[in-house]
Amino acid sequence: MSHPRTGARTGTRAAWGALALLSLLAAGCRMDSSPLEARSCSARGTCEDGLICCQGYCVLKATCPDAGNDALPLVDLPRPDLDPSKDSDGDGVPNEKDNCPTAFNPNQSDADQDKTGDVCDCAPADASFKETVLELESFQKPGSFTPVESASDWGVVGSVYAQKQKDGVRRAVHSLSDQRGFIATVRLRVQGLGDAGLTVPNDGLSAAGVVVRTAGLAEGSGSGYYCAVDLKHNRLVLGKTKGGDLGAKTLALFPNPTDPFGQPGKRITGGLQQGLPYRVTLRAEKEKLTCQVMLPDLSLVEFADQDSDLEAGGLALFTAGAAAQFETVKVCAHK
Repeated sequence: MSHPRTGARTGTRAAWGALALLSLLAAGCRMDSSPLEARSCSARGTCEDGLICCQGYCVLKATCPDAGNDALPLVDLPRPDLDPSKDSDGDGVPNEKDNCPTAFNPNQSDADQDKTGDVCDCAPADASFKETVLELESFQKPGSFTPVESASDWGVVGSVYAQKQKDGVRRAVHSLSDQRGFIATVRLRVQGLGDAGLTVPNDGLSAAGVVVRTAGLAEGSGSGYYCAVDLKHNRLVLGKTKGGDLGAKTLALFPNPTDPFGQPGKRITGGLQQGLPYRVTLRAEKEKLTCQVMLPDLSLVEFADQDSDLEAGGLALFTAGAAAQFETVKVCAHK
């Protein structure tokens, strides 16, 4: 049996994944007579000897464009053999039966049994939290979502809320009543890297994420806790501003409590890439802060710290030295 050869790398990793998978389909390559869905796998799954899990399917190592690097399956990639009008996330579960129809979750895991799949649930292990999805269209209404910095750089484009300016720090605040217990989750893709213009360790940031317990936000000022993916340094970061910190070009980053003498934040093994989806969550309950990212292979990276300076406040999105698009914004509070 013959297998397609992979050519020179072009485009993004997602484009490579689609090309490799479509090449396998076109060649009729199934490793045996089993159908394609019988060859599906996950990052935690196993394949028979001689095969690896690539792009969500068991394939020969030579046919996987990421082999020799990390070979992470891009489980966010819809399966080409499914009808997107009936299964929008391409996970094999029809929309009407899918407990998370917007994100790939073929196992339909629901730890707290609240009928919302774990990958869509901002508090997957705690049914006492009620989730509110903030409609992207509402971001254009001044009464509900007012940009704080450079309003013309933010806007709804298609089905996403996009920040197109790569340089500087850009924030957009949602007019949400002050919250003490807060879980805010955003799904985002970083589309371009720039210069944040901040004095922070490790030569700046190219980051995008969410801010909670915001107060006094204005051009270059305001308080808040920041949780973001930083593509420039392949890490998850948690930070804080107070008063005129941003005007002074400063954003204080929390050290990783498990490695206080290393770089701030937590390094993500395998790295981060432009254009791939990342689900970033910041949980602030009393003085405890937990910053978390769900990677495209559904694995989680998180670290926690404590700080009692900012006890309550609202919600904002932000970019720092990066252009990004936000695809979903969700807020959780106790029922």
